[in-house]
Amino acid sequence: MNIKDFRKEFDPVLQSFIESKISDLEKNNAENYTLIALEHLSNAVMNGGKKIRPYVSYLSYKTSLGKKGVKEVSDILIAIEIFHVFCLVHDDVIDKGEIRYGYKTINKLYSEYYEENFEKEISKEELEHISNSQAILIGDILFAWVTELIGKSNLSDKGKDSFYKMVNDVVIGQMIDVDITSKKKVSSETLNKKNHLKTAAYTFINPMQIGYLMSEIENKEIAEWINIFGDCCGNAYQIKDDIADILANRNNNEEFNKTAFLDIKAGEHTFLTQYIFENGKEREIETLEKFFGKDFDEIENELEIKNLFKESNAIEYSQKIIKDKLDKAEEITEKLDIDKDNKEHWMLILDLLKK
Repeated sequence: MNIKDFRKEFDPVLQSFIESKISDLEKNNAENYTLIALEHLSNAVMNGGKKIRPYVSYLSYKTSLGKKGVKEVSDILIAIEIFHVFCLVHDDVIDKGEIRYGYKTINKLYSEYYEENFEKEISKEELEHISNSQAILIGDILFAWVTELIGKSNLSDKGKDSFYKMVNDVVIGQMIDVDITSKKKVSSETLNKKNHLKTAAYTFINPMQIGYLMSEIENKEIAEWINIFGDCCGNAYQIKDDIADILANRNNNEEFNKTAFLDIKAGEHTFLTQYIFENGKEREIETLEKFFGKDFDEIENELEIKNLFKESNAIEYSQKIIKDKLDKAEEITEKLDIDKDNKEHWMLILDLLKK
């Protein structure tokens, strides 16, 4: 099943679940500002994002000879996607993001809501605190949905352990990500650990392992392949996201589904900034330090920042690493002894990452 056909089956059950949970909250007298945020989030989720995590989980399940259809295992797949949305809501608070999937982030939505509806004078700092607090609590509601789904699913104990390992991995990876913003320099080892936990394990390896464990059919070859394939795809995916932070068009942020230059302003060490700090010329390092971890005018400095990463060869080098990782993933998948159709679908995922 390719991702397009998967989404024809998965998206309606995901939307039905979200609508039913919002309806339950409405019946239980949830405040209007809660329902507005969840409905806004529902629109963003259903109209944006590739649903790659539940898809690779299901494809891994079918590759491991699982027989059930999408709807029959939908509790687990929905939990994976809702957990991803929970992570995005909290991530946008941490990164001060304003755009996600072409929609306002929840923290931005609440900021505008309280600007219009606050009944007393409020400082900018208080407004930001209240908006972020509400966004965090919306994320908490989503996580409650996740635990409910996993709790009532027929996922084995090993499968549940794998799911909660994914939760732990991404939180630890995010904490490393926050911590390194306090440092002028980080080791490549720390950066690679962050990328592995926050992206490779969370986006590919763990969802694929959950799918494999859903089948309850042991296959050592597939289990080993998941770790290598997932790591290659996850690293390529993260580097693409790092590039997007630089190349995103500030007038069309939805092209990359994120706000431009957030990583640089937050002082986040990425594969590209690490390349300049370790290999750049003195003037290139000085230019990066001028913007790194500082607030600046995107319009005024857009060209200088983009030229820095292009002329230092950071982007070209990063694109080569992406190609090498995906070539390796393709090579090991070609050798994998699995159904021809499933192998073709994994290759299509690699094609998607190459774009």
